[in-house]
Amino acid sequence: QDVQVIGVPDDQYGEEIMACIILKDDESMTVDEMKQYIRDHMAKHKVPKYIDFVDSFPMNAAGKILKFKMREDAVEKLGIKKDEILIASFGGSGGSSKMNDTIIEILKNHSSTTNGIKHIHACGKKYYFEIAKQYPELVKKGKSTKIVDYIENMPEVISASDIVITRCGAVTLSEISASGAVAILIPSPNV
Repeated sequence: QDVQVIGVPDDQYGEEIMACIILKDDESMTVDEMKQYIRDHMAKHKVPKYIDFVDSFPMNAAGKILKFKMREDAVEKLGIKKDEILIASFGGSGGSSKMNDTIIEILKNHSSTTNGIKHIHACGKKYYFEIAKQYPELVKKGKSTKIVDYIENMPEVISASDIVITRCGAVTLSEISASGAVAILIPSPNV
């Protein structure tokens, strides 16, 4: 009947996809059946790690779905540490050298201790290989800080994040607005 997709924290990848599904009346399906259906109809990397069958989605008085509440519920159901903060930062699909330099300095200072914070930074494909060569410790999976070239599932990452740091293009602004995430927006001429 309806589905909402959210991001939930993950130790190895920073976050994983969770699909919250309301089945049609008188319909039933197992998690394995749903995953097989998705595998048969979508790309392999889009199959969510977690599936939760729900009766309804939390909504505000105006009828808007509260994804932050869905994420809180998912974190509780999955037993993920509530005290961890997820920060996502990115400089747009092409990246931003000035933003990369600033974020890398921050990550270098905080990569050895987690302090309950996970940070994922998308540096842009054109910058990734040089950064990976210079800072291999920041691109390894499973760390509290991680640099990737590109975030494929941006809406999920934004909704799973406690704080988003980004340039403020139109598409990014609409994704942040839809998710209700807290954001630090950097005007493009300054990055």
